[in-house]
Amino acid sequence: MNIRIMLEGLSSDPSRARHEVQSALDADGYTGDTDGILLLVSELTTNAVRHGSAPIVLVLDRVGTSVDVSVEDDSLDDVPTVRHHEGDEPSVGGYGLQIVEQVADAWGWAPTPAGGKRVWFSME
Repeated sequence: MNIRIMLEGLSSDPSRARHEVQSALDADGYTGDTDGILLLVSELTTNAVRHGSAPIVLVLDRVGTSVDVSVEDDSLDDVPTVRHHEGDEPSVGGYGLQIVEQVADAWGWAPTPAGGKRVWFSME
């Protein structure tokens, strides 16, 4: 399975991405951690909408038991950084990549040749 989803940078993009990824995994007969994958798809597409610029491209690949997802946007202004929140002081937002780091088997990011960034994760 290999799907490519073009997103427009809209606030509705994370919901659309989750729906399309869920449909693709169901059609492919995937029986692994769908909830974890959908959570991370939501986090990465939300970050791309908030901190990136359109077009946003989500790519979903499945080879055997491995599911690989990448989200690419055209902005390198905000470099993906895991912010660890500690202590008693509450913080609103900023937990997305910390969640990705905890749930994914592997994740990372790289600049793209066009001057944007590609953030990816892999789950077994």
